[in-house]
Amino acid sequence: MTREEFYENVKTVAQKEGKEYHEPSINKEMWRVIETVYLFHPSISSTYGKEEIALLYHKFGMAVIRDMLPRAKKSELMAERLRVVNREREKVMERMEHLANGTDTEEKYYFTFGSSMQFPYQDGYIVVIAENRKAAITKFRAKYPDRNEDTVNCSEIYSEDEWYACKGTHYHNILPYETIE
Repeated sequence: MTREEFYENVKTVAQKEGKEYHEPSINKEMWRVIETVYLFHPSISSTYGKEEIALLYHKFGMAVIRDMLPRAKKSELMAERLRVVNREREKVMERMEHLANGTDTEEKYYFTFGSSMQFPYQDGYIVVIAENRKAAITKFRAKYPDRNEDTVNCSEIYSEDEWYACKGTHYHNILPYETIE
């Protein structure tokens, strides 16, 4: 929704109620709030959202819309998490297809991080997909160079088999910070 569409919808709401229309004075910060609530708040309809956000603004002003912002931000984070999970699912499905066709040559390697602030991430892991351990380390180092010479900038590195045999259970409810391919 553009700012102009928003103004037009507020005008329509005012006219339906027989009220005089005054063009809203909305600064950049206010517009970001309106946009975030419009796009991500779970109570705003994907079909009638433009009219709903205009009605909220017309009836209650920015106070109510600002009050809706924390939930909209949580919903935005959940939507992003869902996109990550769906991308990971697509990658797994693609790997399964390669396995079925006998064309799979790459494996997953898991790079874990402790709590040290020197690591790229804290208390989590990333996945690197590569043909072998050496190639995985090379890909990792390309993005996260060694902080100390000849020392990979992570706590531990696990092959897929090692991961599922032991360490993966610790992280079973945690998504990787990223996947490097």
